Amino acid sequence: MDKEQKNSNVIKLEECFGGSIVEKDKEGQDKDLIFLSECNHQQLQKLVKWIVYDPIDGKKRLRENMSKTKHFQSNYNYHAKNLIPEIIDEIHGFGANILIKQNSYREILEKVCDKLNVNYHPLIETERLEIEMLKRIWDLELNKLTSQDIEQISLELVRDYNKYTDGVFRGASYRVVIPCVLHIAFLRIVSGNNSYYYDDLI
Repeated sequence: MDKEQKNSNVIKLEECFGGSIVEKDKEGQDKDLIFLSECNHQQLQKLVKWIVYDPIDGKKRLRENMSKTKHFQSNYNYHAKNLIPEIIDEIHGFGANILIKQNSYREILEKVCDKLNVNYHPLIETERLEIEMLKRIWDLELNKLTSQDIEQISLELVRDYNKYTDGVFRGASYRVVIPCVLHIAFLRIVSGNNSYYYDDLI
């Protein structure tokens, strides 16, 4: 992505967040999630569902805070883009349970890749790391990847982590962040923000 495109993303996110996010981005807070402002309602709603609801029993998760606000109730069904700040906060919160500190999406991604036994260099770009993660767990060609594939493999991983023994607290958090990271990686591709995806198709 060139400089002009990145600046355009920042402007779009500023509009979405009422201007506050630009300062956060300058401070280095989750530049890897700026692109979410380019996703549509349906794409983001699926991400919200992973955060709020347990896909096994359909019940709300005990540690999520998003659904407890009027802002959520007025935006979830039709305007999920308005929930982007809450989406990022929730992902950070569940990620903090894994890392024992406030963290960035990149740190969460690395932790997920470690759990999925993805081999990577620590200096690899985030977009490239997401591609390596997807290639590690999918037998499908990336150009055939669909949102249904994301949901299916995520459900399988959630079921696996229901049997995870590294402590209930961390295990529960992994069952949230792994599907979320997979979905974010998918959204970066379908929104046209992962140039490494197209490189792999050449």
